[in-house]
Amino acid sequence: MILNRFVGGPINEPRLKKVYLINNFEYTTCNYMCKYCFLGKISRDSCPVYQSRLSRIERQVEEYIGKYGLRSVKSILISPIGEPTLDPNLPTLLKYMKSYGVPVAIYTNGSRLVEDRIFKLLKQFDIVTVKFDTLRIDVIENLNKPNIKLDPEKIYYNLVKFRREYRGKLYLDVMLVDGYNDYREDLDELIAAIKTINPNKVFLNTPYYPNRGGARPPRNGTISYIYSRLTKFMPNRVEVIDYLPEPYSNKKIEDPIEEFIYLSTVNPMTVEDAYEYFKMFGLDPEETLEELIRLGDVEIVKWLDREYVIANVIARRLT
Repeated sequence: MILNRFVGGPINEPRLKKVYLINNFEYTTCNYMCKYCFLGKISRDSCPVYQSRLSRIERQVEEYIGKYGLRSVKSILISPIGEPTLDPNLPTLLKYMKSYGVPVAIYTNGSRLVEDRIFKLLKQFDIVTVKFDTLRIDVIENLNKPNIKLDPEKIYYNLVKFRREYRGKLYLDVMLVDGYNDYREDLDELIAAIKTINPNKVFLNTPYYPNRGGARPPRNGTISYIYSRLTKFMPNRVEVIDYLPEPYSNKKIEDPIEEFIYLSTVNPMTVEDAYEYFKMFGLDPEETLEELIRLGDVEIVKWLDREYVIANVIARRLT
């Protein structure tokens, strides 16, 4: 899959609220192949340096912000179709994004925190969200399926160190999956580790959206158990994510259909949210969605008794 679009939004991102979403990859590029990832099979595990790609991203961002401004967003989020720290151009991209004077955030799986260069680079972001699902190597290997050799304890140690040195906001995103990390002993170990890290916020997440690995939400009582124990030592700093980013966008968008297709590529959305998006632009919801399906731009994917709209290039990789 090749993407030629690198910026969109604003979307109502669960962790950061209204953000412009920056995708700095043309291909899905990651060193994990998580069972709960909606992107399906990863195209590449490394990102070559393409100066032309960087210049295209900068040009698109400049045009986009020039048209729609920054008044409606709280931050710019670099969260691509993959692991953003695999992009050799990331330091240059970060410097460029910071020139706009709004907080720049990043979402990372944390695997490269053990590398001094990446450790220092992440400290330059205003907000860093790190995925933190487990300390057990067997769970990481079976749930996250890394293509690199990992030492969970070393990642954890560097995360603790990062928190001590970092002057921005550190968030942890914990994905809880049935049969992998929802056992009581796993949760207790995770709770103790989070207490030591002491992040600004913790977001408890579950795979409530379509994914290729068949990952499902944890057993009943898991969320309430970890939530109640975390809030004892970090009240008002724990949130449960039980909804997808809503595809809100700027009403001044010149091409709402192109914008919708981009958003459905980087984030799944429910049919209901898709309808609300179309209504915002005065489009007939059902007719518009039917036409996009007919043209092969998007597909409807059923998952856990709900229907989701996903870009065709992604949906094909979930089957």
